[in-house]
Amino acid sequence: MAETQNIYDYYRRRIGSIETDNYGNKTARDFFGRIVGRYKKQQDITTDFFGTILTRGDTVASTIPPWDQQK
Repeated sequence: MAETQNIYDYYRRRIGSIETDNYGNKTARDFFGRIVGRYKKQQDITTDFFGTILTRGDTVASTIPPWDQQK
């Protein structure tokens, strides 16, 4: 069962969410529910929507854009 964590900005506006599956993989979604990033635990990498490796380690929360940039 997946666990969902909502992400809020400074003004308590919901800007996205992070879903964690049973294996520790994470999927970041923006306010509209679009996938913006993924963390693959087995490989220990964070990728963007297109699958491009952004970092080593879990930085999936940084892929969610700020409220004023979501369109």
